[in-house]
Amino acid sequence: MYGRGALYATRGVLFSDDLDDNLVQSEAVASGSEFCFAESALGNEGGTARDSLDALVEWQTFQGYWQQTDALLRLLGIDGDAVKKASAKNLGAAAGNDHVLATAAVIVFLRKHKEADRDDWEMLVEKAIAWLEAQGLGTAETLIATAATLL
Repeated sequence: MYGRGALYATRGVLFSDDLDDNLVQSEAVASGSEFCFAESALGNEGGTARDSLDALVEWQTFQGYWQQTDALLRLLGIDGDAVKKASAKNLGAAAGNDHVLATAAVIVFLRKHKEADRDDWEMLVEKAIAWLEAQGLGTAETLIATAATLL
């Protein structure tokens, strides 16, 4: 129904037509009461550096932040426990603070590893910085500096 490599969910249960796929992150596409999750090339051996940028573009929320997910942390090369510790130490335990450090870490990653593609991600970072500033947890650059210690 969805094609080779598709993973889909109905009523919260995930199904896959090819169990050998190395799925890292999925993009949900609503289709009635079902959601089709299109396979990302990030987990495949043939994945390219461009795939990581494409994934980051897809994963940024409308509001401008990135949700802290296992797939995002893997892509950035960050240990989830380190993020939790840094978040608790620097930001407190308020709900949503994990997204703050995840967003700041993506900015660090883009600046450090994707400089050649700056034209492709510059507006994403501007939106993310505006979102970080709106959180009232300090300046965006201070939060980015905190996240830089994780990479």
